[in-house]
Amino acid sequence: MKKILILTVLLLVSRLSLAYAGQPAIFYSDLTSGPKTGGKDNKGVFVTIWGKNFGSFQGSSYVTIGGGQADNYPEWTDTKVCFQLGANAITGNITITTSLGTSTEAILFTVRSGNIYFVDPNSPNNPGSGTYADPWRSPESYITALATGIDGATCYFREGTYEGRYTAGSGSTQCYLESRHFGSAGNYNAFVGYPGETAYFYAHNNVVDGTAMTHNFVFGDGNMYLVISKLSLYSYQTNIYPGNFSAACGYLRVVGNDLEGIKVFCNAGMVMVGNESQVLGNEFQGGCGYKTDHAIYVTHQTTDLSNTEVAWNYIHDFDNVTGGEPGIMMQCHNDYAVANGVDFINIKVHDNIFDMSSYPARAFAVSGVGANSTIYFYNNLIIGRSGDTVWSCVLFGRGHCYAYNNTLYNVGGSITYPFYISADIGSVEFKNNIVYAHSSCAGYMYNAGSATPTNTNNCWYGIGAFSTHHVGNGGTNANAVEADPLFVNAAGKDFHLQANSPCKDKGTLDVSSIVTRDFDNLLRPQGDGYDIGAYEYSSYYNPSLAQTADKSNSESDGGGDGGRGCFIATAVYETPSAKEVISLCQFRDRYLMTNNMGCALVDFYYKTSPAFAEYLKKYLWIKNIVRVLLKPVVWMAKRAVGSRGVI
Repeated sequence: MKKILILTVLLLVSRLSLAYAGQPAIFYSDLTSGPKTGGKDNKGVFVTIWGKNFGSFQGSSYVTIGGGQADNYPEWTDTKVCFQLGANAITGNITITTSLGTSTEAILFTVRSGNIYFVDPNSPNNPGSGTYADPWRSPESYITALATGIDGATCYFREGTYEGRYTAGSGSTQCYLESRHFGSAGNYNAFVGYPGETAYFYAHNNVVDGTAMTHNFVFGDGNMYLVISKLSLYSYQTNIYPGNFSAACGYLRVVGNDLEGIKVFCNAGMVMVGNESQVLGNEFQGGCGYKTDHAIYVTHQTTDLSNTEVAWNYIHDFDNVTGGEPGIMMQCHNDYAVANGVDFINIKVHDNIFDMSSYPARAFAVSGVGANSTIYFYNNLIIGRSGDTVWSCVLFGRGHCYAYNNTLYNVGGSITYPFYISADIGSVEFKNNIVYAHSSCAGYMYNAGSATPTNTNNCWYGIGAFSTHHVGNGGTNANAVEADPLFVNAAGKDFHLQANSPCKDKGTLDVSSIVTRDFDNLLRPQGDGYDIGAYEYSSYYNPSLAQTADKSNSESDGGGDGGRGCFIATAVYETPSAKEVISLCQFRDRYLMTNNMGCALVDFYYKTSPAFAEYLKKYLWIKNIVRVLLKPVVWMAKRAVGSRGVI
């Protein structure tokens, strides 16, 4: 009977909820080109995509490359899928198709020729031949092969710890790469972690041949055309450091890595990038350095830098504070850029989380850049540390800066401000931002110069009206919302808007050429106008249910909802304490959460049912139909849980 009940629940939930779940969306990939032959089983490179709504298991879902289906899937989660190209792949967009639809983003992949290699620190052969069956034991073999002039190579690093020096004469650096190791346009050379394994590059001040190892990757002059992806990187100083920004320096793709570094003063960044580079989906933590050390440092000193993107990163526990001045998590700056007239053009910083809740820090700064620079800062979450007396969260110092649809929470201190504008700014715009200031915050904005900021459709809350809580020229403050934005659960770091938020539909459409989607990748607008803040309100993210639906480790076998609500049943029976709801929750905890099939069903249910439950509340006649449909399911659930349930 239990198997019949599971199948019944699966069919019912699928029928009721399918149309209300989100279709899959791809945010980015690690590789953008590679061969479809060679490598493991002669099926080409492994490619990883990140996004949302992929599903917690593959089932009948699949990925296509230019319309041809991928061959196999060593990793599949709701937010990340890794696949091998296979024989059917052709140049074109990567798409993912699930039962809920097909992704529509333009994620272009080019199928080309190239070499595929493997490194395994536990390989029985030394050095090995670099194949899947006979991998090299050391990264040195791959770096040596690149020096022969190979372009478009991809190397996968197997599980293990890498703590040696892998380039001759590289001093304190594990992997020192020069122009002879670089790829070329359309033929990037790649260092990638093998699917499902952790390749740990560990430069922890350990001594190799008399020299302490303090850097993971350092690069020489030139455009690099390199990918570094899915590695775990720990460094005593810097993780990824182009050593000379005076010459052409760029074309670096840093994707999906876990990074920790800057344990001493470096005057640098864990990751430093220049022109035409991407820093996507990485996790940064660590510090103990100085105020001029950063997680991400965008920099160039002699030629203009353009089209660099920093997105979907999570920066946290960044404890760089010395002498009372905390470190800046991300900075666009070069000491010589102003004098040399170096402009940072079309730099996009979006959909990142700057979490300062554990240590005092500054989130983002634009300082030493050319006067014609253009910096776009949008859809970011900034989470402050209560009442810290630190410098401003976001500093706009030079060039033309645009802050759109960001959410800042618990920010500011007794002498500090969420937004700071220096006297040298060219122009600055603040549109559709939520600033929820800490009660001790000195003011929402400090303008040290005479430039008039464009200040429209922002939400200012926490310390009173904007008109009496800013310093200097604050702009017109047009169409402002000065009320609690009503987050779903700010204490739990859920900054979705509640259904009755005053920020709904109160944003301006003026930002639509830059901000087309929200932090969840929902198209803007969802209502009559843009919402203020990083999130668009949608019934799919129903505020009254999202908090309950959030992942919880609390599960009970006696009454209640086991930490997560039974949304459809609660909507039908109008209270979570109804005996029918309790029996269904007990059945879930006892029989579904104890096996893979059941866990997949529960995961699907919590992804799809909240919006439908909200829909039921509006239409009594549909609720009555669902109540009838649920009767046999509830009866079987009661029978299954027996005397321990509510009969």
